[in-house]
Amino acid sequence: MENYVWYASYGSNINQDRFHAYIFGEIPPGGTVSEIGCRDQSLPLRAENVMIDFPMFFAKQSKRWDNKGVGFIDTTSNPDRPTYGRMYLITKEQYVDVVRQENNDMTLEIDFDQLESKGEYVIDSNKMYGKVLDVGEKEGRPIYTFTHPNAIQPNERMTPSMTYLKVIGAGIKEAFEISTEELVDYYFLREEVAEAYTRAELLKQLAR
Repeated sequence: MENYVWYASYGSNINQDRFHAYIFGEIPPGGTVSEIGCRDQSLPLRAENVMIDFPMFFAKQSKRWDNKGVGFIDTTSNPDRPTYGRMYLITKEQYVDVVRQENNDMTLEIDFDQLESKGEYVIDSNKMYGKVLDVGEKEGRPIYTFTHPNAIQPNERMTPSMTYLKVIGAGIKEAFEISTEELVDYYFLREEVAEAYTRAELLKQLAR
């Protein structure tokens, strides 16, 4: 068990079916291309809800999601703006493979010794999710996630696609059993959503 860590997702991998596509190498919900999969295709030992004390925002552009914004978390803790997450108990090797797939680079490596000692580790400053973070622990095992390696500038904030919001939202609603109204309130805390969509539009689309 010493080889296991918690991977905490705050984006589309909150949806367990989508995360499993990264394990098995399948076309994920909302996607059009099959993922590569992990070398070890064992399912996570456990999956649990988690509130991450780092605020989420949407930025950059992703080909996976209609060339619109995707989720990142700030690297400064803010317990007043927690982020819904779903965490999976997987091996370190599987975590590396997930990070590789998220960055479309199967050569990336993580120095876990540095990650454990410093609480963060920059894999590649040019990658979309090039920084891995320690965001807590459960039962003596670290909880790791990843985000952009550099500070996101205001002009890099980007509206997420409705498809992306639906995939994340389905995972949040399933895991936390919240209402569509509560999900919309959560999204509307982010200006990239509030400035692009109306509340009525989100309520209609996310209720489906």
